[in-house]
Amino acid sequence: MMPSCSFLQISGSILGSLLAAALVPDTHIGMGNGAPGCFDPTTIHPDITKAQLFGWEVIMTFTLISVVYACGVAKPGHGSFTPLIVGLSLVACAGTGGKYTGAALNPARVIGKNDKHR
Repeated sequence: MMPSCSFLQISGSILGSLLAAALVPDTHIGMGNGAPGCFDPTTIHPDITKAQLFGWEVIMTFTLISVVYACGVAKPGHGSFTPLIVGLSLVACAGTGGKYTGAALNPARVIGKNDKHR
C-alpha cells in the first residue's frame, strides 16, 4: 500500500508542476531554482550537511503529519480546533527548521518540482 501511495504523491507533484508551468506566466520546464515552488538550495544554511538537512525535514514532516492525524483523523479528534492546531504546528516547524532547510515539509513537492524544472 505504501509504495503505491508514494508513487501517486510523486506523480501528482510532477503533474502539478507541469500544470503550473503551463498556467503561470514566465514559467517553463527546465528553468531551474527560480521556478515557483522549487526547493531553492540558496535558502539552505551553508553549514548544514545533507544528513542534517534530511534529519530536519524528517522531524518537521513527522511532526506535521502526527498533528494532522491526532487532531483530524483519529477519534476522538479536536473538532473545530483542528485547523488552528495544524496551522500552529506548521508555524512551529517552519519557524524552527525553516532557517536551516527552507522548510519544504513535503518530499513529494520537492521531488516533483525538481524533476520537471531542472
